[in-house]
Amino acid sequence: MKKLSFIAIWFLTILSLQAQKGVTASGGDATNATGSISYSIGQVDFASAENATGAINAGIQQPYEIFVSAVEAQYANIRIDIFPNPADHYLNLSIDAQKANTFSYQLIDMNGRLLKEAAIVNEMSVIHTAELAPAVYFLNITENGKQVKSFKIVKK
Repeated sequence: MKKLSFIAIWFLTILSLQAQKGVTASGGDATNATGSISYSIGQVDFASAENATGAINAGIQQPYEIFVSAVEAQYANIRIDIFPNPADHYLNLSIDAQKANTFSYQLIDMNGRLLKEAAIVNEMSVIHTAELAPAVYFLNITENGKQVKSFKIVKK
C-alpha cells in the first residue's frame, strides 16, 4: 500500500510540474523615441532573422561575436575577419583583398594605450594574445594610416 501511495504521489507531482522554454538570469526593457525592445540574458533557445542590411537574434543569450565598430565606405567590400572571439592565446586575422600587404593593425586597450602594432604581410595573420590580461580590446585595421575597420575583441 505504501508503494502504491508513493507512486500515486510521485505521478501527481510530475503532472503538476510546468516547464519553461528558457530560464533567464536577467532581463529588462529599453525604450527611446524610435521604439522599444525587451531582452533577456541566459536563455538557451532562439530564433533569428536576417536580410541584406543585417541580422538579429531574438530572445536568446547572445553569442560573443566580434562586432565591427567602424567601416569606411571605400573599404565596405573588403572582407576582414577576426577569430576566435573570445580569444585565449591568439587571434587569426584574415583579409580577403588583393593588396593585403598594404594593411596594418593596432591593438589598443580600453584606456586607449597602443599595445601592439604590426604590418599585415599575408592574407592570414596570427596575433598572439597570451600575454594580455583578460579584458576588452580594440583591433584597428589601417591602410596607409587611414582606419579601415575596428573590431571589439574579448580576451578571456
